Amino acid sequence: MIEELKAKVLALTDENRLLKQRMDEAGISYADIIADNGGDAAGLYDPDQGARIKKFEITDKVAIDFFMMFCRGRKDVYDLRYTNPKTGKILCRL
Repeated sequence: MIEELKAKVLALTDENRLLKQRMDEAGISYADIIADNGGDAAGLYDPDQGARIKKFEITDKVAIDFFMMFCRGRKDVYDLRYTNPKTGKILCRL
């Protein structure tokens, strides 16, 4: 596993070197591209991340809905067809 990762890093390093060489041959400055991207990333960062959180009241219904999202029963464990022993009526759940 480690050897595979080392080989992949080596291959990517070679590819990176080759691409930088081709950019130089084409007259494209790699340093200018990096400088341009760095400025844009800083402009996209919002220092007040908490302002984007929507505030709402947590009611019993909201709590139950949240719980049911993660704690719902599995449908693949039980039969989809159920027969009521008292009436003999067949109920199909889908």
